[in-house]
Amino acid sequence: MPVLPYPFEYDGETIREFDVKEATTSAIAASQKNSLPYAAMKSFLTGVLCSLNGNEEQTFIRNALLSIPFESAFTALVYGMAKTKEDDSIHGAYACPHCGEIRRAESDDETEHVLQFEITPAPLTFDFNLGGVPIVNKVNGAVIESVGAISMTAPTLDALIRGERRFPDNPILTQSFAYAQSIVSVNNTPVDKSWKDKYGEVLFNKLSIKKTNELSKELAAYSPFNNIERVCLKCFHRWKTRLDFTNFFDFGAV
Repeated sequence: MPVLPYPFEYDGETIREFDVKEATTSAIAASQKNSLPYAAMKSFLTGVLCSLNGNEEQTFIRNALLSIPFESAFTALVYGMAKTKEDDSIHGAYACPHCGEIRRAESDDETEHVLQFEITPAPLTFDFNLGGVPIVNKVNGAVIESVGAISMTAPTLDALIRGERRFPDNPILTQSFAYAQSIVSVNNTPVDKSWKDKYGEVLFNKLSIKKTNELSKELAAYSPFNNIERVCLKCFHRWKTRLDFTNFFDFGAV
């Protein structure tokens, strides 16, 4: 049984394994009704995910999906699409960051097979030092708290869905909302939903884009589809990038 790149806790259990089935026409149609991408992902995932930790009970799976990290959800989605297509090959295009030449991975020698990617499970939480970000009282300008150390889980699919409903035209604010909901502790003190809702987005919106990118990179480091090495055939520059799934989710090609 495949393992999730980001294990997660649900109902006192650590969910580490999953299995998928072929998507039905109705499952595909239901996912295409969603105009928001994360909601569409969840709809399709619900149609292809058939077990978590060997538990096939649909109520258990449906409720557990409220806690599944995004990258684990995406991995299960990719496996479900490969099962549906009976093809796990990826044909992508990659622009060289050095000279701009487009490298197209289309031949048999260049094609990636997603089911063959090695998965190394991530920790349940991630620790970061933000260096002291002030949370300020809007009324009197007093500093409520200076945030240094934080602990987070990987952002969940459900938090991203809620974020995109609030900010359908702004992916940066969607991310900030999802990150805020992922906070476990601040300055080594556990925080509750009230703290997250009141101060979480404020905290992440105060970060520099450089710091935000550092966090995002570390949070996504355990995805099996990141850090794919490419070599430019024109200037021979080597770089790492995320696998290009542009054409992989083409239902017309199923």
